[in-house]
Amino acid sequence: MSANGSSPSISVVICTHDERRYDEVVAAVRSIERQTYPALESMVVVDHNRPLFERLSAAFPELTVLENGGPQGAPSSKNTGALIANGDVVAFLDDDAVAADDWLEEIANAHRTHPTILGVGGWTEPAWERSQPPWFPVEFGWVVGASYRGLPDAGKPVRNATGGNMSVDRRAYVEAGGFDVNLGKVGIRSEPEDTELCIRIGNMHPDRPWIFWPAARIAHKVPLERESFRYFLSRCRYEGLGKAALTAIAGGRRGLSSERSYALRIISSGVAIRVAKGLRSRDHSLFAQAVVLVVGFAVTTAGFAEGLFTVKLRSLRGGNLKPS
Repeated sequence: MSANGSSPSISVVICTHDERRYDEVVAAVRSIERQTYPALESMVVVDHNRPLFERLSAAFPELTVLENGGPQGAPSSKNTGALIANGDVVAFLDDDAVAADDWLEEIANAHRTHPTILGVGGWTEPAWERSQPPWFPVEFGWVVGASYRGLPDAGKPVRNATGGNMSVDRRAYVEAGGFDVNLGKVGIRSEPEDTELCIRIGNMHPDRPWIFWPAARIAHKVPLERESFRYFLSRCRYEGLGKAALTAIAGGRRGLSSERSYALRIISSGVAIRVAKGLRSRDHSLFAQAVVLVVGFAVTTAGFAEGLFTVKLRSLRGGNLKPS
């Protein structure tokens, strides 16, 4: 990190794997080209897809396009770019997201204003392909890869940033060895490599926080198939499974610190607020959201219990600690 709070240089890493997302990747790259605070360098890392690598290399000859040479998955792809980056800070952007024009400027502002921080988590707005379902509560924005009600005020410490809109001090990242390539998202299943990384780096630098900086904004695409209630329930279950895997690695106290506060304050108050407003306005969608808050929390908790059981069973058998 640059000293004395001076303006940091920023390397941007975008990871992709699916040719069906080609247009989205192009939009992500173009959004970086429009930044008011220019990136030192921008890299697109292609995860074990040679045709997509060749297509992007031809389309962006001025861009650094790399192939993931490690295990398949987002953590290894991120490491491929970030571990060779030259910037003071590495910023990660999802391949199906578009950064606001001042995204990097705000990331630089955060690191300049708080020069000792490990990194920044920004605000991710859902870009619904059709529209937000009326039953969908904003407290569950994480289901579709978006920010959610319950995040702290700007500049306040957080346990972790989320990998689709985050920055990290490059030296701390390299020192930690990057993301754990044994974790990550596969389809709908999620094992939170970003949370694990933030906890691990935080343990190495206990006097340096991660902070939330909502002015660093991106828009993350929510495709039509993720607007269904069935997807919502599946994603909640797999989030619970992922948290069980995380506690096996990071321990229950650090692994679930944010979730306890989220459950006690945000879910309960969200239900109460909607019921009260629904009674006054007779807006049935508010009652639906209150029910979904309870159901979503219950399914996530059940997934967590299922994951813990699997972890303990495998531990007794001497196997992998990650839930299936």
